[in-house]
Amino acid sequence: MTVATGEPGSSWVRGVDGSVHVLIRAQPGAKRSALLGEHGDRLKVAVHAPPVDGKANEELLAWLAQVLQVTKNRLALVHGATARDKVVLVQAPLADVVAKLSALLVSAGQK
Repeated sequence: MTVATGEPGSSWVRGVDGSVHVLIRAQPGAKRSALLGEHGDRLKVAVHAPPVDGKANEELLAWLAQVLQVTKNRLALVHGATARDKVVLVQAPLADVVAKLSALLVSAGQK
């Protein structure tokens, strides 16, 4: 069962504690990996690696693990391996995921 967070402005995350889906719009080939803001109901993330041989997906998961302060084995790309629109499963408390990503949005000037 997927449950929306109910948090204003966090339509890009769904789930329950321990099983959180983060909706992402990836922009591969950027100068550096960073959160750019919101893109509709997704987070727009610049990814340093090129979209070749899964390198951008690997970089995205590594960046997200660092931002969320979880190990990479707690993340999985569940949808969008060859597309810009992706869904990443995060095994972490829902409140932590929302708080950390929302703080990045604030620092990116989005909130």
